[in-house]
Amino acid sequence: MRQTVSVPENIQAKIQWNKLTVVDGFVIIGSLAVGYFMKGLVYPYLQIPFVLFIVLATTFYLWPCPDSPSKKIYEMTLMVFRKDSRTYKAQEPVNYSMIKQED
Repeated sequence: MRQTVSVPENIQAKIQWNKLTVVDGFVIIGSLAVGYFMKGLVYPYLQIPFVLFIVLATTFYLWPCPDSPSKKIYEMTLMVFRKDSRTYKAQEPVNYSMIKQED
């Protein structure tokens, strides 16, 4: 008697390097090119650190967010800047008895 195992026909998988996707790698390489072309705007002794900063900042913003792993850090940054300041959000109540004990 043979058993059959059903195999899904549509398999969706991301091509990843550790936590970054291949598209992120191309974006990082593109940021290296942008930093190289913009280095003329910076003092000559700071040109190499400037290009490295551009690449490292881009890499940082492309990592997954620790609070929401399905989103990148740049997406969460944009959400914070675009939030509606008129919307009320409750805050944690302050425990005044703990504050008095510290004094």
